[in-house]
Amino acid sequence: MPEEIERWDPFREMMTLRNRVDHLFESMFARPRGERLATIFDYPALDMYESAGKVMIDVPLPGVKPEEVELTTSGNMLTIKGEHKAKEDVKEENYYRHEMHYGAFTRVVTLPETVDAKHPEAVFENGVLTVSFPKVVTEEPKRIEIKAKEPKARHVG
Repeated sequence: MPEEIERWDPFREMMTLRNRVDHLFESMFARPRGERLATIFDYPALDMYESAGKVMIDVPLPGVKPEEVELTTSGNMLTIKGEHKAKEDVKEENYYRHEMHYGAFTRVVTLPETVDAKHPEAVFENGVLTVSFPKVVTEEPKRIEIKAKEPKARHVG
């Protein structure tokens, strides 16, 4: 019986390569069983945007109290540190499911050069920390007029 010829499909080859690369990354970054994955409390997510002449940063920190958060600025860097503390009145063996994560978190954000990092305001409302920085008024580039001078006569002698 003659051998069957299979048509080459480049898309199938690419998918196979993609699957291999995906598997490689999964195995490189997989954590040992029982070790928790990185969560909001390792590196909290944030939104940074401009509104009403200010640069605003919103950081959702559910379950964290304002007194558990520390904000510092250094140059154009904002550092947000804190800790989400676990309930101490529930023992580990009494849990049916334990999916919430607790512990310290830190986030360092580079601020745009257009903000006044020396005058921030921070508000904590409904589990969301909002830090605002006023924008610095920047001058528009000023055009400099170029005056032409008549060339001096050269003395040939």
